[in-house]
This record gives sequence, C-alpha cells and structure tokens, in this order.
Amino acid sequence: MERTLGNYQSFWKKTAVWPYWPIVLLGCIYFIIHLRISPNFADDQVFASIAAADGFNIFQYSVSRYLTWSSRTLLEVLLMWSVSVPPVLWKICDTLIIVAVGVFLSKLLLRDEHRMQGNMAIAALLLLIPYQMMSSAGWIATTVNYIWPLAFGLISLYPLRKLADGKKIKGYEYVLYSACLLFGANQEQMCAILAAIYGFFTIYMFVKKKIHIYVFIQFILCILSLVYILLAPGNDVRTVQETARWYPEHGTFSLMQKVMLGIVAAGKDIIFNKNWPFLILCILSCVLVWQKSEKVSNRIFALVPPFFAASLFAFLPYSAGYQALLSNLEVLTASTKTAAVAVVSICVLACLIYSLRLVFRRSAHFWLTLGILFLGFASRVAIGLSPTIWASLDRTALFFLVSLIACIVFLLNEWDFKNKNATFLLLIVLVSLGVYGGVSNFFAVV
Repeated sequence: MERTLGNYQSFWKKTAVWPYWPIVLLGCIYFIIHLRISPNFADDQVFASIAAADGFNIFQYSVSRYLTWSSRTLLEVLLMWSVSVPPVLWKICDTLIIVAVGVFLSKLLLRDEHRMQGNMAIAALLLLIPYQMMSSAGWIATTVNYIWPLAFGLISLYPLRKLADGKKIKGYEYVLYSACLLFGANQEQMCAILAAIYGFFTIYMFVKKKIHIYVFIQFILCILSLVYILLAPGNDVRTVQETARWYPEHGTFSLMQKVMLGIVAAGKDIIFNKNWPFLILCILSCVLVWQKSEKVSNRIFALVPPFFAASLFAFLPYSAGYQALLSNLEVLTASTKTAAVAVVSICVLACLIYSLRLVFRRSAHFWLTLGILFLGFASRVAIGLSPTIWASLDRTALFFLVSLIACIVFLLNEWDFKNKNATFLLLIVLVSLGVYGGVSNFFAVV
C-alpha cells in the first residue's frame, strides 16, 4: 500500500514539473481563439463548393491543379478535407498544429535543464504572432498553406537533433519524418528552407566522415520536392495570370529588382509592422552582451539594435509621411524610398548580427543562429519573385517571424538562469507580452 502511494506521489510530482505544460496552455488559448473564428469566406468558400460538387474526385482535381494552377498537391489534399468536414475539426487540427510548432521548436533548440523556462518563452512568443494574418485568403486555406507546412517542416528536422544528441531513430520515425518532410516541402518557402538545412548537414557530415544515409535521403526528398515545384506547369500559368491581375509591372522587373523588392518587403516587416519577435530578439541579445562582456564599446554597440527597434515601435507610426512612404513601397520606381528601406533594414540586421557574435563568441552556435536568421529573412525576400508580393499581405512573413522566435529561443540557452532575479524578470516580461498577444488575437479574429 505504501509503495503504491509512493508511486502515485512520484507520478504527480513528475506530472507537475512536466516542461511542456506551457505549450499545452498555448494550445488551450489558441483553441479558445479558434472558437471565435468562422471559416466561411474567401478561398474557403471556393474550395468548399468544389469539394461538395457531385462527382468530385480528389485525384483528378489534384492533377488538374498541378497542370493549371499550383504545385501544392499534398497540401491541397489536406485543404479539401478540411473544407469538407465540420469547422470544429479544422479548429482542433489547426490548434494541434500550432502546439506541434511549439513542441518542436523546443525539441530542436532547447537544452533539457531549462526547458520549462524556454517553453514558457515559446508559448508567449507564439501568442505574439498576429494570428489575424492567417485569414487573408480564408482561414482554412491560409493556415493549411502556411502554418501546417511550417509544423510539418519542423517535425521533419527533428532527426537532425536526435542524431546530434546521439539518440537512435526508431523504425516508424523514419516514415513519420519523411512524410512530414514531403508535406512541409510542398510549400515553396518551406521547401527552400528544408533543402538548405538538409543540404548543409549532408555536406557537413560528409566532410566530418559521419555520413548518415537517412539525412542524405531526406535531402534527396527535398531536391525532388523542389524539382516538382519548379516543373509544375500550373505555377507558370498562375504567375502569368496573377501578374496581370495584381502587379503588371512585376513582369518587367529584372531579377535584381525583384530581390530588392523582396528586401523591401522584409524591411517592411521590421520597420513598419509592430514586430514583437524582432524587438525582443534585439533586447535579449543586448542584455546577453551586457551579461557576457564588460567592454564599454561592445555594450554601447549592443544598445543600437534595441534602441532602433524600440524607436520604430514607439514613434514611426505617428511620424509625418509614414503612411505616404508605406503606400509607396509597392511601387519600385520610388527608388529612393525603397532603397532607403532596404539599406536601413540591412544595417539594422548587420548590427543585430554583430551583437549575436558577441554573445556566442564565434562558436558553432553563432553560425547556427545566423543561419536560422538568414533562412527566415531569405524566405521573405524570395517573395519578391512573386507578383502577389503585396496581394499576399503579411501571411508570407510567417516563416521570417518564426525564424526570429527560433533565434530568441536559441539565445535563451546562453541566459544565466542561476541569476534568479533576472530570470524572474525575463519570464514576467515574456508572460505579460504573451497575455497581451493572446488577448489581442482573441479580439482581432472573426
């Protein structure tokens, strides 16, 4: 009897300190937010009417879409299922997808000893993403095409962490991770990110003579997914039609002009939007520089990114000419203005990168963090190649925002958690911001 009681007590103690409770709470909050959503407009209605038509065949539909409109074949299978079932099923699935994003950010980036604190930060940061942007093409259509491949992509990267930690990959996991990779890589931005990451680790393992065949297989799947996207006739058809509809001038731009346009779009996310993850990343990197370096010049330099970001946050939206400049970002011929946005954005990121170097002191962790930041920024810049760069609104910035969150999470591994007062203050600030984000999202969605 005493032994049984002791087992129960041990179980409840372990349950109470389970590090993923903050992610569970994140899921509960997002499910409450989902209860306010009515996914019955824009592309959701279009896809629902197609799925409900007599004689609808998902295989024939997928072939037709690949030939005439989109290479997102696997994602659209999930999309057509989601618009066919009662909305509450999509709400449950989308909530679980968001939970998966939080769980695998934790599994990929955090150390075990401070996982509870890190998961509190992850939950708060994910609540700061303006979820309303996932409604721009219809709730179901947008989430399935952006948040879902993000989650699948993060899951598919987990074997890299397991191999780095010397853990064994179980038999069924090979199938799971490869399936997640195929679904994640069916979205163009995520495909490029996964190909870059798996390509890097394939080369790294080859150089270190620690080749793991599964990493190579995952890389090949990324390349095949990329080829599948590039060879899709429907993507060419869609580009022509959307250029004529949304941005006729885009067809006349050179590659360099399109890249510049993408940099301006990323700059807009940093300068003109209230980008909480970017502000927090700048402040956290500054605090860590002050913790690690006593050199006055380093400390002063580390103040530049957070001061700039905070100034933009507080004053720019109310400054004269702000709205005029923002409206002109869509016109590449406003070269002075767009070039200024691009240059300022690059300079701010350069200052941030220098602060990160001071924190990590050129270790492998610095290059990993820099890689995460670069891939997120590049995923946003790549949208400059699309004529819907402005018509897509902010949903294409999701991968950039999550890359900023990933950098914050990775930086937390450098935090001095032995400093109880500083840690308490950090968590209070992050939790408060998370509450603000959750409340804001609750009232923003419809």
